[in-house]
Amino acid sequence: YYCPHTPGEGCSCRKPGTVLIDRATAEFGVDPLLSYVIGDKEVDMKLAENAGAKSVLVLTGMGKEESGKVRPDHVAADLSEAASWIVEDSKE
Repeated sequence: YYCPHTPGEGCSCRKPGTVLIDRATAEFGVDPLLSYVIGDKEVDMKLAENAGAKSVLVLTGMGKEESGKVRPDHVAADLSEAASWIVEDSKE
């Protein structure tokens, strides 16, 4: 799923809105409370919060600049580390 709109269009499907996550969870029966959002921006972390999912901030891309602005559930150096953390966290 993706939002084709620009930030100025004010649509409801842009992050941190949950329209696209709501659609995916309904379509596939996924529980957002058992899900994770991985991203490198503050808006990604807010999306996780709004959806009730856990958040993982990766320090690649914009992540290093965003790290002081957000409080994710986990901070990972890259996607590989994020995936490893999710696997371990989901065992709990």
